[in-house]
Amino acid sequence: MTTMTPAQVLTVAAIGGAAGVLTVAALALLAAALYRAIAHLPEWRQQWRDRRARREVDRITALYDLPAHDPRDPR
Repeated sequence: MTTMTPAQVLTVAAIGGAAGVLTVAALALLAAALYRAIAHLPEWRQQWRDRRARREVDRITALYDLPAHDPRDPR
């Protein structure tokens, strides 16, 4: 069995340390993205409900051939 030289030991340690730092940085980025997504969930849910309500109004308007009314632009 061969032994490693001090330079080889330091090289392996440096590569392992760099890999660890990159792993921690990647995990931090993923955590930040997840936190941001969770923070926006209520807003996205409300937008989804608004779109669903708008589609329902459009469906009823088309079904009964009523004049189109846009609740975002009342006149």
